[in-house]
Amino acid sequence: MQVPSGFDVADNRIVELVATTDLVITADIPLAAAVIEKGGYALNPRGMLYTVENIRETLSLRNFMADLRSSGVETGGPSTFTPSDRQAFANQLDRLLAQQKQTCYPNQAKEHSMVTDFIKNTVRDFLRLESPVDCCWSQRPSWR
Repeated sequence: MQVPSGFDVADNRIVELVATTDLVITADIPLAAAVIEKGGYALNPRGMLYTVENIRETLSLRNFMADLRSSGVETGGPSTFTPSDRQAFANQLDRLLAQQKQTCYPNQAKEHSMVTDFIKNTVRDFLRLESPVDCCWSQRPSWR
């Protein structure tokens, strides 16, 4: 999918398309907050699952750091993406899938298997990236 260029145009399109229980992988905290507000899941590429309980604090810290940077304070950037970040991401994704299996598909093993295979294949490609970028499931399989 392509979107016009412009500030937050892609983020706005992702939020427009996201539905309850959809998963968005992003390090963009305002995008994560919007996804959560719509009932979706937001997972950071380093393995942090953004939730209703932690998104406000995370957003406040992000805004505070942005204010510091805009006032000239050197805050540095994020640390290098490491194999342990990839592992933390994979572990969190596995926990999320297990939770989904229990809550969404308790008596539908075949459907859950299709969902899990779809997500794991997509994530396998995602984890091969050296520098992960915002990613969401742009094609919903037939089980939806």
